Amino acid sequence: MAADELIEETIVVCPNMYATSDPNQQPGDSESVLPYDNFINDLVNDLMPHIESEYSVLTGRENTYLAGFSMGGRETI
Repeated sequence: MAADELIEETIVVCPNMYATSDPNQQPGDSESVLPYDNFINDLVNDLMPHIESEYSVLTGRENTYLAGFSMGGRETI
């Protein structure tokens, strides 16, 4: 779409939304799904600042888009 000038060039990032500091932790019980709720912190405090420091991107709410399907849809809310 960018090549056809239908949209501006876009950076698409597909993060692992299971934001745990323990690489061996896996979702399963009610305690082990808490890292899904931590994704917003990982996104805002780590991932977005990293992208902004590495790439020439427009910042701010009007230039940031989130989308997801299934559990990713939950995370976008």
